[in-house]
Formats: sequence, structure tokens, C-alpha cells
Amino acid sequence: MNARAPRYTVLFSLMIVVNTSNVFGQSAIAYEAKAGMNASVVLTNIRNQPPGRLRYEMMENLAVGLMNCGDSCLSRQDIDIIDGMLRDEDDSARFWMATILGNLGARAQNSIASLQSALAERPCREGTISSAVAVRLALTKLGAEPAYLPC
Repeated sequence: MNARAPRYTVLFSLMIVVNTSNVFGQSAIAYEAKAGMNASVVLTNIRNQPPGRLRYEMMENLAVGLMNCGDSCLSRQDIDIIDGMLRDEDDSARFWMATILGNLGARAQNSIASLQSALAERPCREGTISSAVAVRLALTKLGAEPAYLPC
């Protein structure tokens, strides 16, 4: 590894490999872990991807990969991008970004206000899983009391 590489280079990182082979009318999507891609690139790819299965899986893989990564995987700029995605129209983006922020702990303290705003905007949603669940958990992990607003 280059000694001058940024501290937040993500070793697990995600390289998205899209296989457009037609299988019963659907595209097959595969993910492959590659060393060397940094989190900023992954986050930019996620932001630029339209809502759907590929974007959902990209966010899920990023969240899972970051769970064991420690403090050095994300820069302050990366955390700000994640914070900004709490305003995304796609509820799954809000869910996964809140999950990442909750797992970051103290480094995500500046995101408490954004998490509270996201919860106020979408306190609940019909369906089995909504961003509100992840936002409440993230706020609890960060030591902030989540508001329990009526639907």
C-alpha cells in the first residue's frame, strides 16, 4: 500500500460489477470486493445511481463493509455525504445511511440534527422496514433521545 495513500482508503471496498446478461428477462447483478477503492468513490456511485435494486445492494454492502472497518475508513467529507443522503427521497437510502451513522459512533455526533430532521420528516411508513427504525436506532446509539412522533 502506498504510504501516501489517504488514511480513509477502504480496504474492503466495493467494486460494482454489473452483468447485463438476460436471465428470464432480468439483469443479474454481482458485487465483488476489491482493495484500493476509497469510500468517497463508492458513495458517489451510490448517489448517482437511481433508486432500485442495484442502489439498495450497493448501500447494504457499504454498510456491512463499514461495520468492521474502524475510524479510518471514512473521511469527514464522506460522513458529510452520508449525512446529506438522509434527505434522499429513497427511503432505503435513508435507512442505510442512518445505519452507517449509528455504527460510526462518536464520529457521527455532528449528524444528530440531520437524523432528528429525517425522523421528523418520516416518523413512520407503511411496510415492514422504514428509515424511521434505523434513524431511531442511530440516535439511540449516538446518545440522543429519538422522538416518537405519531404517524
